[in-house]
Amino acid sequence: TGLYIGAGVGTNYRMENNERALDRGSAVALGVGQDVKLRTNWGYAALGSIGWGFGNGIRAELEGSYRYNEVDRVSVVGVNLAPSTGRIHQYGVMANALYDFNQFNLGGLVPYVGVGAGYIWSDWRRVGGSIRGPGGAAAVVTDDRDGRFAYQAIVGASYSLASVAPGLALTAEYRFM
Repeated sequence: TGLYIGAGVGTNYRMENNERALDRGSAVALGVGQDVKLRTNWGYAALGSIGWGFGNGIRAELEGSYRYNEVDRVSVVGVNLAPSTGRIHQYGVMANALYDFNQFNLGGLVPYVGVGAGYIWSDWRRVGGSIRGPGGAAAVVTDDRDGRFAYQAIVGASYSLASVAPGLALTAEYRFM
């Protein structure tokens, strides 16, 4: 109940992207309208939040987040670029609504679910690779920044550490953005 703050760190997995090359930067070398697939390695995420618990299980919060992934593979029209390089940094602001299932308090463990909506900025740094063939070699690299509306689903559980400090809890959660 009342005002709370939260902080978290964890791993981050980005699903494979299927993009269409636009007439921006080096994508022109590939030809506008070509299919580009991007796969990243596991990365990390950090977030901070400030919210209000209404005392009936419902919470509302604002969240700021950062996510980082290194590029594993880039392919253009089905051809892998090797080596593939680059990093993707994502910065986000979300408004979340959560519900704590206090009625299922299992010795201090309280499950919860939530949804959120906001905006995510993706900063693509040196993402690309090269391709070699009988006719020579070509390199494709892009540095781009893009922002988009985003939404997320949240499921987790908190464990009360009130014996250490009043109101303190340890949480574990999964987010699908």
